[in-house]
Amino acid sequence: MVKTTRNKRKTSQAEKPRILRITAIAVGVLAVFAIIYLVSTFRQVTVSPGSFLDKDVIRVQVLNGCGVPDLATRVGDKVRDISNEDITFDVVEVKNAPVFGFERTLVVSRRLSPEAAELIARELSLDDMILTERLTHNPLEIDVTVVVGSDYKELGI
Repeated sequence: MVKTTRNKRKTSQAEKPRILRITAIAVGVLAVFAIIYLVSTFRQVTVSPGSFLDKDVIRVQVLNGCGVPDLATRVGDKVRDISNEDITFDVVEVKNAPVFGFERTLVVSRRLSPEAAELIARELSLDDMILTERLTHNPLEIDVTVVVGSDYKELGI
């Protein structure tokens, strides 16, 4: 029986350095992750001038107001292609208007300042068809709505 007790003692004494080594490795790994986290948190992000982040992103909704298939998609593509050094147009929604029958295409500014809506109207060759109306429920944060009317052929769309 003495031999068995010694074997148990030797095994438990052999496990102590092993547990200490595993604990030391785990603490070392955690320390490395903590240092990486701290460095990434306090690291400064620099943006070069003229990058996309310097531009004002205008969120646009395009509605098909006359029922012609794929018309809103074509107008959305045309709005995306408008190039301006200060503004980028992000078409966030393309769908049918609640009702058809719009004879003329119109641009609705959802902001207080209508500059972006005026630029879209100019690119679509519209004359004085800009309205300003704030949305009470605006989960997509839409800045400009374009409702495409039956005059789309005159506009070259």
